[in-house]
Amino acid sequence: MLSNDHIISEALLSSTALPDYEIDLKGNIIGMTLFENVLNPYVHGTIVVVDDFNLRDTMILQGTETIKISIKDQETDEVVSEKRFIVSNIESQVALTDNSDALLLHIVEDFFFASTLNRISKSYSGSLDNIISQILDNELSTKLKTFAYFPNSQGVRKVVIPYMTPLESCMWLIKRISTREGLPFYLYGSIFDKNAVRISSVNALLRLPPVNEEFPANYTGSYSGVINSQKRKLTEIYDVKQVNNENTIGMIERAGYGSSYNTIDLNKGINEDTHFSIRNIIDQLVIDGVVRSDYVSNAFDPKLNVLGKFADEYNARHIHQVNIGKTYKQFYNYHENIETNKMTSEIIKTMLNRNIINFSMNSYLFLNSNTKVSVGNKLRLNFLNNDLSAENSEATFDKRKSGDFLLLALRHDFGKTENTTSATAAKVDNTL
Repeated sequence: MLSNDHIISEALLSSTALPDYEIDLKGNIIGMTLFENVLNPYVHGTIVVVDDFNLRDTMILQGTETIKISIKDQETDEVVSEKRFIVSNIESQVALTDNSDALLLHIVEDFFFASTLNRISKSYSGSLDNIISQILDNELSTKLKTFAYFPNSQGVRKVVIPYMTPLESCMWLIKRISTREGLPFYLYGSIFDKNAVRISSVNALLRLPPVNEEFPANYTGSYSGVINSQKRKLTEIYDVKQVNNENTIGMIERAGYGSSYNTIDLNKGINEDTHFSIRNIIDQLVIDGVVRSDYVSNAFDPKLNVLGKFADEYNARHIHQVNIGKTYKQFYNYHENIETNKMTSEIIKTMLNRNIINFSMNSYLFLNSNTKVSVGNKLRLNFLNNDLSAENSEATFDKRKSGDFLLLALRHDFGKTENTTSATAAKVDNTL
């Protein structure tokens, strides 16, 4: 078993029932799991606690307690993560011995809990990312942190929030934001940010170099004799599974190949119809230097011909927009002036869902104080070729499977002897 390089250094539990009292549960935690996802603006998880000191009665547990979790890098003695959670649910109690029970606590970040208590009915003016920042700051006392960020192209708008929770409002707004090139944005939580939510543009994320560019992770069996080396902890992939990898029909139905966007301006009497093709979008990404030219075959089949036409020349989906006129003289509202970027953004999202894998590794690379790998980062992964006749070292890796992957979701499992991280990632570039 590999050694544990990162420990829970603090788990301070406090309750409103006992305002002047808190207890450190770190010695009683036998397992903790934290979840990150580029589609969630908060971190959540579970904690398994051994109750051998009558915790439920001592703290009068009701499922609304606050717990402050700190994670320390034992090599540098640096606290790499410090977050405040609310115990949202005490799911089960299992007897371990005559005098001890195991409690499963569900935890969510404290600002998510605060968000569920409030509904917003307000108007905001400004750029959409600035409005998100205002909502997080004013309603949840939480900051918006930019990471791999390019400015959005929607400009200044006036938006009325229709009785949504603060976080629902932020997620509603992020769906509307895109860069000048039409690439979408993510609004998400990271275990490394204290009281903050990250905002990133996919354009900028795709341009980031892989965190492990110097030492790519490998799915091989070559580490069996190296039990506790640092290289093994950095580069060994434990297991991998491809998910929904070649569902072309599903991709076409979601407008992932070709689609039509129709706008009707009732004031000007103008009817415009625009065709969108994944081929043209990827070609532009190649020109802009976001992906390599040989990535095209991973995203779609550029030679797929159906009844004499390329598949991306068809309109598998039609979207219509009717524009009546400006609601406000000075600003556009949420729905007005819908740029063609909206369709490009949807096609990019569909493309990122095509080459998905699940894999797991030791958490050393992810939690190390020098790397701090979160969702939104890229990793370089190599997978062995199934061709047993390959002779040279380059041919031992599968060029189609290997490459740079964008991390979409992470599950960090903290145990007594080893921490592991399971990831869901999308291939975004070839490297071999």
